[in-house]
Amino acid sequence: MPAAQISCRTLVEQHGEGGLKEPPKLMDRVRGKLRVLHLSKRTEEAYFGWIVWFISFHRDRAGRWVHPENMTGAEVSKFLTYLALDREVSAST
Repeated sequence: MPAAQISCRTLVEQHGEGGLKEPPKLMDRVRGKLRVLHLSKRTEEAYFGWIVWFISFHRDRAGRWVHPENMTGAEVSKFLTYLALDREVSAST
């Protein structure tokens, strides 16, 4: 059975026939996309690790999480620069 049908069935089971009560959370959306692409669980775990690291890097001054949808390319560039210069992460990673 295609992954899209499974996720639709799961959504109906979780939220009832009336539809979603709230939009899916970020990690649920990412997981759904990765499953449609048939990527391995290990790859999924690695992507989640990078996402958590990215979001943690961009906490505001009060320590609150900033949602990636509210970020711009400047935040992405800042994080990639941090990885390359401070953490010495290879560009191929």
